Amino acid sequence: MSSSEAASLMTGRGRQAPPTPNTKHPLRVFYNRFNPSQGWATFAILIFLLLIIGDSITVGDWVETPSLTTILFVSALIGLLFAKLRLPWFLMLPFGVVLGGVVVIWQSTSLAENQDSTTDGLREIFTRLDVWYAAANNGGISTDLMPFSLILISAAWMLGFLSSYLIFRYDNIWFAVVFGGTAMLTNLSFLPERFGSRFFIFVLIAMLLVVRMSIVQRHEFWRKGSFRFTPNSGWLTLHATLWFSIIVIVIAAILPLKIIVSQPVADVWRAGRTPVSSMEDVFVRLFSTIPSRMDTS
Repeated sequence: MSSSEAASLMTGRGRQAPPTPNTKHPLRVFYNRFNPSQGWATFAILIFLLLIIGDSITVGDWVETPSLTTILFVSALIGLLFAKLRLPWFLMLPFGVVLGGVVVIWQSTSLAENQDSTTDGLREIFTRLDVWYAAANNGGISTDLMPFSLILISAAWMLGFLSSYLIFRYDNIWFAVVFGGTAMLTNLSFLPERFGSRFFIFVLIAMLLVVRMSIVQRHEFWRKGSFRFTPNSGWLTLHATLWFSIIVIVIAAILPLKIIVSQPVADVWRAGRTPVSSMEDVFVRLFSTIPSRMDTS
């Protein structure tokens, strides 16, 4: 060994410094893990879509419920988290339903008349559900609206959870659009016409969600094909879609409505509505005290 090598060993020169660990903050790791590839803008548009649905039901003031908009937001956030987990759908979906059931029962305790304790509230809820089920099973009439409140809370959870899960797991926005639109139209059909503006807002947000998902899928295709593009192009498309949708909706809203009645189509409609009509009779029997809003000025 030469004198220079010996001096280098003695002074520590020539050694490689141990690599510094590349540690990240736990919150940063969590964010990177659950950051949706569809972008947070997609999540924001979905939240606006769900909130307008929840607001349309809330303003109807059908029954007393906890905040439906809060339940829709939380369920959508849970759906996003579940969609990012590396577990199969046949495990995630049942677990999401069970978690939703826990949330529904927990939220429903605020509807109990006995607020002394959570246990007493739960006991009252299950007792009232048992009485309502007995009336439903024996052809009786129920005046208790608490079961209908549970139905609304459960539907809100399932709509928010499944919409978010399907979008961020499978890029499928049609559950949110179709079932959300069905819920919106069903609710508005029992409300005065002055509430109809909310449907146009829903259509506008739904169109933005469809275009946003189309942009995300197109960008993904371009990345796989190594095509060059600027992310700003997606925002420009969304901006143009927003104004175009507003123009179309405004024109549709101000055009005069002419109702054309076709007797053959009306006969088919009545035949198809026969099962629904029988369900409506059962609904009226079990929720006979739900107030009517059609005559509200």
